[in-house]
Amino acid sequence: MDDLERAIMLIYESAGGGADSAVVSQAIEFCDRLKAGHPPSLLRFCLDRLLSSPLVPVQFWCLQSLYDAIRLSYSSLCADDDILPLLRASLLSLFSTSPLPCSSPAFLKNKLAQVLAALIRFEYPSPWTSPFLHLLSHLPSGGSAAVDMFSRFLIALDDNLISQDYHLSPDDVAAAARVKDAMRLQCVPQIAHTWFDIVSLYRSSDPSLAATTLDTMSRYIAWIDIGLVANDAFLPLLFDLILSPATPEPLLAASAGCVLAVVSKRMDPQLKLNLLGSLRLSRVLSDSDLVQSYLRL
Repeated sequence: MDDLERAIMLIYESAGGGADSAVVSQAIEFCDRLKAGHPPSLLRFCLDRLLSSPLVPVQFWCLQSLYDAIRLSYSSLCADDDILPLLRASLLSLFSTSPLPCSSPAFLKNKLAQVLAALIRFEYPSPWTSPFLHLLSHLPSGGSAAVDMFSRFLIALDDNLISQDYHLSPDDVAAAARVKDAMRLQCVPQIAHTWFDIVSLYRSSDPSLAATTLDTMSRYIAWIDIGLVANDAFLPLLFDLILSPATPEPLLAASAGCVLAVVSKRMDPQLKLNLLGSLRLSRVLSDSDLVQSYLRL
């Protein structure tokens, strides 16, 4: 264990009390000095430790440092011709070919997703043209870990950029519009097809993963082409999950949430009436138990 790992572990363990406050203060000062250094050097350092250290607190510190450097010092990173390509490749590897272990805690996976979403905010679709296509090329064949991380990434992207609840400035609004427009042109249909494949594949073997996928999808229905979800493939799947007595409650609720998002989507009134007429809501409304459970729908 080197000096950085000892300092981070000391800070982490001090949360339980009992540690020498002066020593903890020195450890915090040591870590803060590293974070205040040259941003490209800090990123190289963090990427190296992220891939080499087995200690979760160290991995989290590295991810948090990457996130802060991207958000606060992106212009400084652009001055280094090598660091951003290295960062892009390293992040995509962590989402596909060299993922975090399945045993990694959720907060670590969520922070990794936030780091990728932060870089997307600045770099997509130019100069970074294909992060979504790279991730999609590993799904759903990449296994449950890759599927889980893709959902976490889309949730982080929505939470930290796309959702209007996040927008704090005109720059946020412009970045969100740019990312959504590029996604619509490049990859939204592929994402929707992948959602369908994931839910179909995991509805029985891993219903919680299928439910997470549908919960993620429900966030995006408001701004993607409704025909990608309200079609002859996806709607029967959703209503089959809602009406099947074998569907676990979380997956049933996630399916109903997607139908609710479809029903709630803003669109031309006549198109909305046509859409509502095509849904199998009468079968849901005829089941008193379902009606009690899904009054919003």
